Amino acid sequence: MKMKKLRGTVAVAASLLLMGPAVEAAAAPPPPPACGYSCPGLVVVGNWLWLPSIGVDEYQWAYVTPGSPYWHLLRYPV
Repeated sequence: MKMKKLRGTVAVAASLLLMGPAVEAAAAPPPPPACGYSCPGLVVVGNWLWLPSIGVDEYQWAYVTPGSPYWHLLRYPV
C-alpha cells in the first residue's frame, strides 16, 4: 500500500514539474508589433493589449483577464 502512495505522489509531482514550463510558455506575450509607438489604432492580440496603442508610454503588452469588463470592451467595442 505504501508503494502505491509513493508512486502516486511521484506521478503528481512529476506532472506538476512538467506542467510549469507549458503554462509559462502559453502566457508569454507576443512580440512587439511593427508599428511600435505609432500604432494608428488599438492593437489586441488574443488577450494581450499593446499599451502604446492606447496612449500609455510603456513599450510592453498588458494581459487582459478573460471575463473582465475590459476584456468585454476589447471584444465588443461600443
